[in-house]
Amino acid sequence: MAGRTVAGQAATLQSLAADQPVLCLPGQLSPELSFQVLNANDEPVPGTRVFFRQEGGIENLTRQLQLSDASGRVRVQAVCPMRLLQGGKVVAEVQEPPLPPALPAAIFARAAARPCS
Repeated sequence: MAGRTVAGQAATLQSLAADQPVLCLPGQLSPELSFQVLNANDEPVPGTRVFFRQEGGIENLTRQLQLSDASGRVRVQAVCPMRLLQGGKVVAEVQEPPLPPALPAAIFARAAARPCS
């Protein structure tokens, strides 16, 4: 194993986002959204493939796949649309072993201020 400690098999994937939706300004990237892969003892599991997908009008994500780091974490940002966004979500999933998706990180965008003419 060349000095690497095996943390065990992934058992849960959890969102580390706050309970409140993340503000996403039109045409910009959202703040970083973090998720963590844990084993049955709630210890971080590095090297787990986590897939990301967007729902509800989010334009795109900065990545579709990431391996969890030494602390079991993965991070992604949403590409925010130019229009008002309500109900956008970023979903993270582990497919091997199959795990239920983490609670999605909710995202909303407010309309950009327009100058009066």
